[in-house]
Amino acid sequence: MKVLGLDISSVAIGWAVKGDGGIEGWGVWEPPKGALLHEKAGWVAEQFRIFINATQLDKIVIEDVYFSKNIETLKVLSYFIGVILCNWVGMAPVLVKATTARKEFGVKGPGKGGGRMTRKWIKKEVQRVINEKLGIKVENDNISDAIILSYYRGVEC
Repeated sequence: MKVLGLDISSVAIGWAVKGDGGIEGWGVWEPPKGALLHEKAGWVAEQFRIFINATQLDKIVIEDVYFSKNIETLKVLSYFIGVILCNWVGMAPVLVKATTARKEFGVKGPGKGGGRMTRKWIKKEVQRVINEKLGIKVENDNISDAIILSYYRGVEC
């Protein structure tokens, strides 16, 4: 089974493809800086169409959106997910919280008395666990989350 994991942020989209033998590739799509939202969304849609036409995928797992502090960021993430979903035909994608996918992959918190889990700490821990489990050194947090998402088994399509 070939699974595409997508970590969508407002400035970049990390992607990773996992096949039966493990991770086959990864990268980042970065919409043009300074472009209007609809232009960025069109660019994302085009990159995704090119990618899925060149890659035989069985499943797509996307990090689900959530509201944290900025409603505008939530709108951008929803917009990007929308254009991806409009171009993914044939089966339902899996939307999963990053925390759920990380937990399933084996990323754990610092433990009792280990300090506060900051965003920076979590990103570094995800990268450490990927390196430990898969032998892949990844320094881009969009890619590392995409790798984790590509391994998510929680919901089969």
